Order: sequence, then C-alpha cells, then structure tokens
Amino acid sequence: MREEFAGQLRQLRDLTGRSLRELARDVRASSSSLSRYFSGQAVPPWPTVVALCQAAGRDPRPLREVWERAKDESQPSVTGALAPVRNDLPHDITAFKATL
Repeated sequence: MREEFAGQLRQLRDLTGRSLRELARDVRASSSSLSRYFSGQAVPPWPTVVALCQAAGRDPRPLREVWERAKDESQPSVTGALAPVRNDLPHDITAFKATL
C-alpha cells in the first residue's frame, strides 16, 4: 500500500512540473522529506499531501483512503513480537580484566 501511495505522490510531483527544491519550498517541507515520501520510505502527514495536491491542481480527497492505509501500514504493530533484549555484559565491573 505504501508503494502505491508513493507512486501517486510521484504522479503529483510530475504534474507540478517543479523541481524537488521548488516543490519543497511551495509545500513547506524539506526536500529530503519529500524524497522519502516519493520513494515510499515514509508516509507524509496529511497537510503535506493536501499541499502537494494543491500544487498539482488536484483534489486531495481521493487520496485520503490510500493515505490512511499507507499510514496504518507504516506504524509498528502493538501486538507484534518484540525483539529480545540482550544482556551479555557482566553484572559487575570487577569481572572485566585489563589486558595490556
């Protein structure tokens, strides 16, 4: 879902005809953030999606459902298994030996 949404964001970017730097200035976001959004590495906040749609002259409402699914997909699952915590260090500092 995230990739599908990123593809739609790239289409918006292409419709604007602006460079990444110009678009970042117009939507008040950093160019590095926009790059992450366009590549699917991150899901933008909804106001950024609205600003991108406005820059492209498009209605943001059709993107809302896809955005919500992409956002939900990118959030860590509360019920998911957590990685075990490692505890390899000795309990006391005296257990360390200096080697010279």
